[in-house]
Amino acid sequence: MATPSTPPTREHRREKTELISGFIVLGLGIALLIASFVIAAGFVSSPGAFLRSQTSGSGTDQPSGPRASFTYNVTGLDIEVHSNSQQGDASITSYEWDFGDGSSASGQNAMHTYPGDFSGYVRLTVRDGNNKENSAIASVQASPSVDIRGNSMTDPGDIASSFDFSSVFGPIVGAVSGVVIALLVFTGLFTMWLVGASITKAGWNLIKPKPEMIRVRVKPKDLEVEPVYPQAAAPVAYPSQAYSPPTAPPQNLQEPPPPP
Repeated sequence: MATPSTPPTREHRREKTELISGFIVLGLGIALLIASFVIAAGFVSSPGAFLRSQTSGSGTDQPSGPRASFTYNVTGLDIEVHSNSQQGDASITSYEWDFGDGSSASGQNAMHTYPGDFSGYVRLTVRDGNNKENSAIASVQASPSVDIRGNSMTDPGDIASSFDFSSVFGPIVGAVSGVVIALLVFTGLFTMWLVGASITKAGWNLIKPKPEMIRVRVKPKDLEVEPVYPQAAAPVAYPSQAYSPPTAPPQNLQEPPPPP
C-alpha cells in the first residue's frame, strides 16, 4: 500500500523559493566579480596602451595649412619675387601678390615695376585645397640706384593663426585626461567589485544550510495562567504556642482577714 505524499507546507515552499533565489543571486554576484577581474587585468596588463588610446584623440584633428614665404630681388624700380611656400595637408592652389602700391599679381613667381620711388611692404598670400591660407610680407625699397635681395617674414596678422596650439597643449591635455580616465576606471572597477561581493554574500546567505528550528504555535485559548508567588528571603519562625494577651487583674477582690 502506497504511503500518501505529504502536501508541501508554506514553510517548505518558502525554503524552496529562497534556495532558487539564492542560486540566482549567487550567480549574478560571481559573474560581476569575474567581469571586474577581467577588466582590471586587461587594464593593468597594458596601462600604456590604454592611456595612448585615450590621449591619441585629445588633440585637434584640424588639417594643417600652408606656410607662406618668398624671396625678392629689387633692381632699380623693378622687383622680382619667387615663392618658396610650403604646403600643409593639401596642395597650394593659389598665390596672390600685393606689391604695396595698389598693384597685384598671381602665380608662384611674379615681376613688377614701380612707377617711382617706393618704400613699403610686399605681401604674398597662399591658399590650399582645404581653403586654408597664410601670408608673408617683406619690407622693400625701390629707387633707380637700389639693388637689394632679401627674404620675407611671417605676416604679424597670421602669427596667431599659424601657431599650432594643439601641438603644445595637446600632450598636456591628453596626459591629464588619461589620468582622470584611469582614476574613473579604477573607481568603477572597485565599486563593481564591492557590489559583486555583496551580491555573492547575499546569495550564499540564502542557500547556506540553516540550523533546524522548532516552531511552536500556541493559540490564546490554550494558554493557562498559573500564579507565581514570590519566595521569602528567609523563613519566619513562629512560637509553638499560640500567643495569648495578658489578662487584667480581677476586680473587687476581698481583703484577707487580719491575723488573730
